[in-house]
Amino acid sequence: MNASDTGFASEQAGAPQSDLRHRTAAQLLKSLERIAADTTDIFRFSGSEPLDADYCRRVSQLLAELVAFAVRDGRVDSRGAFVGDLHRTLMERRVSVDRLFTLVYLTERTALDELAFD
Repeated sequence: MNASDTGFASEQAGAPQSDLRHRTAAQLLKSLERIAADTTDIFRFSGSEPLDADYCRRVSQLLAELVAFAVRDGRVDSRGAFVGDLHRTLMERRVSVDRLFTLVYLTERTALDELAFD
């Protein structure tokens, strides 16, 4: 692939790619409650021990916000407030890495489903 391909040309122009990212992020932010609720309904019972709904919803909402801003910015800021908040929230219950990856996966799938509806 060379730099004159249409995908690269639109990124070089900046405006269309940036506009798409901002619109997608805005749609995700509008759908945060639904994404968190749907993810929570599935995740709470995906492990050996169920977690309470409020905690799962809070973590899922943080993850969905992280995804939305990563889409908008084109990257995840590993030193940003969302990552720090997510870390602190996860440490409250000592969520295992396996459960965390399951939650991230379910949040990502639910966010994509929400975007597909819109």
